[in-house]
Amino acid sequence: MRDAWILDSKLTPPSPPAAWLERGLVKGDLPPVTALVAGPGYGKTLGMLALARRVPGPLVWYSLDLYDGEPATFFHYLVSGVQQHIPQFGHEIKALLVGERLEPKLLWQRFWMAIASYNLPAFALVLDDAHHLLEGGDEILKALGYFMDKLPPRTHVLIGARQKLPFPLVRLASKGFATELGPEKLRFDAEEEVAFMRARAPEGKIPNAWWKQATGLDGWPLGLDLATSVAEDRDLKIDQQGGTERMMAYVAEELFGAQSPENQDFMVKASLLEELTPEACRWVFQALDAAELLKALEDQHLVLRLGSASYRFPTYLREFLQREAARQIPAMAFANWHRRAAAYYQDQGQEELAIPHLLASRDWTGAAVACDLAFPPMRFNGRQATIARWLDQFPAEVADSEPLVQLWRGHAYSRGGNNKEALPYYDRARELFEGREDLAGMFKVMVRQCTLALIQEDMRRFGQLQLKAQAYQAEGKPEDVADLCLTRALVAEQRGDMLLMRECNEAVLTVPIEGNVELAASHCIAHINLYTFNLHKGDLARSGAHIAQAIEIADAWGFYPYHLFASFLQAHLRLYEGDTDAVSAFLRTLPPHWTELLDWHDLGCAYAIVGQYHQQKGEWREAEDALKKSVATFEKAGYKEGTKVPLERILWLTIARKQFARASELLSEAVERRAQSIHDLALTIPHARALHLQGEPESALGMLEEAVPALEGLGADLHLTKALLYVGAARFRQGDKGGAKQAVSRALSLAEARDYHFLPGQDQLLWDEIAPLVRDERIQLPFVEQALSSAAGAEVTLAVPEATPQAGLSVRCLGGFEARLDGVLLDQWPRRKAKLILAALLLYPRGLTLVQLAEALGAQEVTPAALTTLKVDISTLRRTLEPSLGKGETSRFVVTEDDRYVLAPDRLVFSDLRAFDLAIERAEANADADASAEAYTAALEHLRGNLLEDAFFAAHFEPERERY
Repeated sequence: MRDAWILDSKLTPPSPPAAWLERGLVKGDLPPVTALVAGPGYGKTLGMLALARRVPGPLVWYSLDLYDGEPATFFHYLVSGVQQHIPQFGHEIKALLVGERLEPKLLWQRFWMAIASYNLPAFALVLDDAHHLLEGGDEILKALGYFMDKLPPRTHVLIGARQKLPFPLVRLASKGFATELGPEKLRFDAEEEVAFMRARAPEGKIPNAWWKQATGLDGWPLGLDLATSVAEDRDLKIDQQGGTERMMAYVAEELFGAQSPENQDFMVKASLLEELTPEACRWVFQALDAAELLKALEDQHLVLRLGSASYRFPTYLREFLQREAARQIPAMAFANWHRRAAAYYQDQGQEELAIPHLLASRDWTGAAVACDLAFPPMRFNGRQATIARWLDQFPAEVADSEPLVQLWRGHAYSRGGNNKEALPYYDRARELFEGREDLAGMFKVMVRQCTLALIQEDMRRFGQLQLKAQAYQAEGKPEDVADLCLTRALVAEQRGDMLLMRECNEAVLTVPIEGNVELAASHCIAHINLYTFNLHKGDLARSGAHIAQAIEIADAWGFYPYHLFASFLQAHLRLYEGDTDAVSAFLRTLPPHWTELLDWHDLGCAYAIVGQYHQQKGEWREAEDALKKSVATFEKAGYKEGTKVPLERILWLTIARKQFARASELLSEAVERRAQSIHDLALTIPHARALHLQGEPESALGMLEEAVPALEGLGADLHLTKALLYVGAARFRQGDKGGAKQAVSRALSLAEARDYHFLPGQDQLLWDEIAPLVRDERIQLPFVEQALSSAAGAEVTLAVPEATPQAGLSVRCLGGFEARLDGVLLDQWPRRKAKLILAALLLYPRGLTLVQLAEALGAQEVTPAALTTLKVDISTLRRTLEPSLGKGETSRFVVTEDDRYVLAPDRLVFSDLRAFDLAIERAEANADADASAEAYTAALEHLRGNLLEDAFFAAHFEPERERY
């Protein structure tokens, strides 16, 4: 979705004048970088237009002004410019454009990497009036300079500026990467002057007055332009020293002063508009002839046409005109025109464009309302700095009496985790809304106050506020009612009422978005909350579906902070699936300042996920550092409930390091009351585990047996599985084999049903403890295939990796055939033999000829008709794996090599048959010298027996028995 505040006029190349003299400023091949550096009027814009037209590829034109110096604004425009040619471009770049401090070098790096990834035939980027990037600092241009000799192939950057650029063009030019065109090179030579004037002269005959004027201009394009159009009969006084103020004086005398009073009046008024169009001029100033006036100004090169009906004053001219407007226009008329301009933009649904007009007219109430409409999308797409800038425009006495300003100042503090500082602003906003009898505003503030009271565990205040809020709910806006529902969901989670938590979040999703940006954000949050709910329930697939929905909404609405947080939760899910490589790849893509992109709650959760990642990698110090940052983030916000998740992880770290006594110390203040929430109960599990390992199995068992029914009542299968495993270990140590077997068997059944592949790696000590119980009681572990030798009593474990839902093909053949493509189960097979062919290709990695494949499938006689049918079956397999595969197209999965059909190895991410082969090879190659050969022989026979006993292969792959 295109950002509504982006102005098309700034991304549109100017239309050249009818008598345009296209100059050959650069001879030969255009270098990667071309800079045109000179004062106003040297023809930089049209020069760059001519050069850009030589590039046979997409052109992104960006006309800069005073407000483009902020990195967020600059790169939003830059991405939008590319999206005019490549609509899907730049989501990963926009995700970085949040926070207070942005790194232009990193943003340029991601921008050029994204451009390179599309392998364009050519690409041109034009930055017109780039000197505006130097007025507030030179970071953007300095960062760009670093990449000038590292641009993607066939890329050209053209920069026009009035000041020297902050990177060494001479060094780049010496290497052939750049050329700089200064005033000397931009001036017209004698032939160009003649060609320029002849193109403008009536019937091609140059007037004597033009020759006279041109003689003293020294080839200055603006002077020549003026001499041949505006000031034909005037003596021009050119100030060769330059400078803004002197240029303004020149414009006042020779450009503005040359106009008729009617034109001057129109130009001064038109300069007030944020976007110059005939319609806006007619609406705001009643200039019925605006289209004709703008065309006349265009003919005199005083405005540039942008598209069919949009114009733009040159920056220096608009600056002069706005000074004149402040000097000439009476205050009442000035305010009235700004009010009319604001009304015009508001009628167009462009609230952000209306805000500066409302502020200029001192319409503080209207500006506050416009801010309230414009700020939500700005808040959700991370443009916090711009919000702060507009809020600072309100005088202190106005801000103190305007409820919307107080409300948004509260939002600003709350987002940063300064919830205590936010409270006075919310209290003041509510007081002001109440004084105005604005029930909807009161409800909006009370919802935020409820949330803060809950976060700070001020339950008495929360109860009072919730009752009051519910009394005004009928007066509230749909987005605020949805926020109250999300707050109720948070209460339900803290109180352990998971069903109510689910109901509240699902209720939010039943409210149609219908273009409401705040409701879209509420939907995004509800999906994130339901991710957590299903994670507790152990439904990893549904958790993944909710996160995918959250990311889809975030992408559609430009909610870049939400997209980033949802991506963290996707990484969290990958940790539960055991795919640490995917998480490593995700963390490597994070910018150095990623912590500034998230609000306090999401940042605390992100730190906890990073800590869990390091914990699973065995990187104890990094894990504890991240988890401590998570705790500190939640503590700063006063959110005690949030600290329990990272604290649980820290407890597991202490156990892994065998620091059992530290667990009780850490928990001394964490759970002060009877455990209610899932987070409270989750903390009891590592606490009990620490007691168990300290030699207090009775205390551990008592704690766990209290937690088990509570977790069961909540439906928290993940923590219930862990608790049952530790109950089994504690009872086994006490000698209660029957009770231990019952607990462990139930835990393993839950683990198998919920695909908890990560459990064995979380506490190796536990699995060592219960291994004798598993062996003696013949409990089947779902994650580890154990081979026990009865001859020597030696134990051999051949681990078969679990298939994880990732891009590619994953197939299981033992214990029932199952194939997944990109994690999605393939349950529709038009022909039964298609999946038999797939299994056969798995058994024969080097491939099979058509005849060999027919024989492997048990054909008694290989006839031409049978081979034709088999080819149809192979085509069916290919289309099953690739539904979009067209007739005659080459399959990416089933390929042919030397008349043999082969399953492409790069598309196969998991196969249990091949995993067994590798496991057998490892066992044979790494045999323990102290163990007898008979023990290993028994182990291998155990595996082979499992394979041969599988009914699927016994029926269809009899010839393959000899291989095993």
